[in-house]
Amino acid sequence: MHRLDSAPGLTPAQLPAEGLLDQLKANPQSLKSLQGAWLGLSQQPSTGDGGPCFGDSGGPHVLGGATSNLLVATTVTGDSQCRAFDKSYRVDTASARAFLGEFVDLP
Repeated sequence: MHRLDSAPGLTPAQLPAEGLLDQLKANPQSLKSLQGAWLGLSQQPSTGDGGPCFGDSGGPHVLGGATSNLLVATTVTGDSQCRAFDKSYRVDTASARAFLGEFVDLP
């Protein structure tokens, strides 16, 4: 195992409370669907939406704007033109939290 000689000086992402996305009333990016473990977001630039594209798998989705540290999902896939959809795995579900709880303290 490799270890860093010193801490990198980064603030770790904050994880959401269970079911946070189920309580959303508004989202800065157009919400297309919220189903079980999946978050579907619009990528349509003509409506002001945008974000991850095909090839960005594993990347974070944060809620609360550019300065937010609240990680609510990880990118799974999107369309290759980055104009139709983004599908992400929610980290606020009971199953995701059960997995994450083995490695970190959860809120």
